[in-house]
Amino acid sequence: MIEELHIRHIGGIRESHLQFSSGLTAITGESGAGKSSVVRALELASGKRASSSMIRSGSDSAEVEAVYLFDEEDPDFLYGSEDGRLFVRREIVKNGRGKVLLQNRQAPVGVLSEVSQRLITIQSQFAQLELLDQDKQLFILDLCGGEELKKLRENLREQVKATISIEKELQSLRQRQRSVTDRFKSAEEVVHRWRKMDISEESEALWEEEYRRLSEELGRLNDLRKIVIRMKNDEPGSVKEELDDLIHRLSQLLPRDRCDELSPHMEAIVEGYGALLNELENDSDEDRRSAVEESVEELESKIGHLRKLKRTAGVTSLKELILYCREADQELDWLSKSNDLRQALEKDVEEHRKTASRMALALRKVRKEAALWLEARVNRCLTEMAMEDARFSVGLIEETKLRPNGADSVEFRLAWGRNEPGPVSKMASGGELSRILLAIRLSLPEENRPPTVVFDEVEAGLGGRAAVLAGLKLKDLSRRCQVIMVTHEASIAALADVHLVVKRDGMDSNISELGDEERVSEIARMLSGDLDMDEARSHASMLLRRGESPTTVK
Repeated sequence: MIEELHIRHIGGIRESHLQFSSGLTAITGESGAGKSSVVRALELASGKRASSSMIRSGSDSAEVEAVYLFDEEDPDFLYGSEDGRLFVRREIVKNGRGKVLLQNRQAPVGVLSEVSQRLITIQSQFAQLELLDQDKQLFILDLCGGEELKKLRENLREQVKATISIEKELQSLRQRQRSVTDRFKSAEEVVHRWRKMDISEESEALWEEEYRRLSEELGRLNDLRKIVIRMKNDEPGSVKEELDDLIHRLSQLLPRDRCDELSPHMEAIVEGYGALLNELENDSDEDRRSAVEESVEELESKIGHLRKLKRTAGVTSLKELILYCREADQELDWLSKSNDLRQALEKDVEEHRKTASRMALALRKVRKEAALWLEARVNRCLTEMAMEDARFSVGLIEETKLRPNGADSVEFRLAWGRNEPGPVSKMASGGELSRILLAIRLSLPEENRPPTVVFDEVEAGLGGRAAVLAGLKLKDLSRRCQVIMVTHEASIAALADVHLVVKRDGMDSNISELGDEERVSEIARMLSGDLDMDEARSHASMLLRRGESPTTVK
C-alpha cells in the first residue's frame, strides 16, 4: 500500500504531505478545487507519462515523493530496502529532462512504471475508453486464466518470436539468393572465360602494348611485301619493267662509245636491283609475316573478348572485372549450396508454425474457460449494482493471423433481458459503463490486483441506489486492498474509513483530513451544496452512521 505522498507544485497544490492508511480513503471537494491534482501526483509516482502542463503556474519544476509499503520477497524488487518500503521521488521540469529516484538511486522512468504495476493501479475518468479497446479487453481476460494461461501465453510468445526469427532468416536468404541471381545472372560464362583466359591485373595493358607493337610490325611487313611484289613483277608498269625500259632507252640515247663507257654502271644497277630484291625478300619472309599477323589476330580476339566480358559484367576496368569474377565465383559457389539451407529453413519454419498453431489452440481453450469464469463473476457484481437485467458476456473471436498473444480477439458484450448481445460500447450508457468497469475490476483474481487501487470518479453517471451499491462494492474491495477514490457522490464518500477534502484558497489547493464534525459538513455540502442546511446535515449524519456498518456485498 501507499503510506505517504508528498506533493510540490503539482496543479494547484503548492505543497502538501498526505498520509494514507489501509481501507477506503475518500477524496472530495468542490469542482475545480484540485482533486485531480492528487490523482496526477499518484500517476507521476507510479511512472505514468509526465507533462509540463502538470507543473503549477509560475513554477519551473514540480516534485512528488511517495512511500510504498508491501510484502515482497524479491530482493531486486526491493531495491535494497530492509523494511519492505520503497521510496520514490520524481521531479519534472518545464525545460529539460525530469528525474526519477528509487531508494535514492536514479533510475529510468520505465523501471518505475514496471515496478509500480505490482504496487498500484489507477482507474482514471478515461478508463471507460480502455474498456472499449479490444487489446485491453484481451489483457483483462488473460488475467482471469491463472498461471496456466499465463504460461501458455508466454510459451506462445516465445514460439512466435522464434518463428519470426527463422522467417526473417529465410526471407533474408531468399533475398540474397535473388540478389546474387540478378547481379550474377551472366557471371557463370564470364567466370568461365576469365579463368580460361588466365587474366591478371596487368594483362590488358600488356596485351594492348603488344598489340600496338605487333600491329606496327605487321604494317611494316605488309608495306615491304607490297614493295617486293612490285619489284618482282614483270607485268607492265612494274618497277623492274620501268628499270629495264630506262636502261634500254639510255643505250639508245647515248653515243655508242659513251654507252660502252657506262655499260658497267648500268649492269651494276641491274645486279644491285637483283641483290636488293633478294635481301628484301629475306626481310619480308612470308612465314614471319604470317606469324606476326596470327599474333595480332590472337591479341585482337583476346582484347575483344576482354572488352565483351567487361560489358557483360557491367564494369569499366580490368581491376573491377577481376574483383567481379572473384566475388561472383564465391557468390555462385554459395548460391549452389544455399538451396539445401533454404529447404531446411522452410521445413523449420513450417514446423515452428505448426507448433505455434497448436499452442494457440491450447491458449484459446483456456481463454474460453476464463471467459466463462469472468462472465459469472461480472454478472454477479452487476446484479449487486442494480443491473439485474444486464447480461455480460465475453466474445472470443477466432482470427486467421497468429500473433504473439494468440489468434484470438475479444469483445466484451452486453445484452438486456432476452435481447441479443452487442458490444458494450453500443449497449451501455456512461453510468452503466462505469458499473461494468467497476464490476470487472472487482472480479479480477486477487493475485492480479495490486495492493493499492485508485479510482477517479468511478461513480460518474451513477446516482441514487446505483451509486450506493457501487460504493458498497468499493467498501468490500477495501477489505482486500487499499482503495483511494476521488468522488462527488456523498453516499460513497460516507463509506470511507478516511476522508480527505481538497479546498481552493485563491490560487492554492489545500488538502486536509476531516474529523467527524467536518465530515458531516462536507457530506452535507455534497448532498445539497449547503453545509449549514439542517436537513442536509441530518441526512449526512445518517449516511455516516450507515457507513460505519455498511451492508456487506459478497
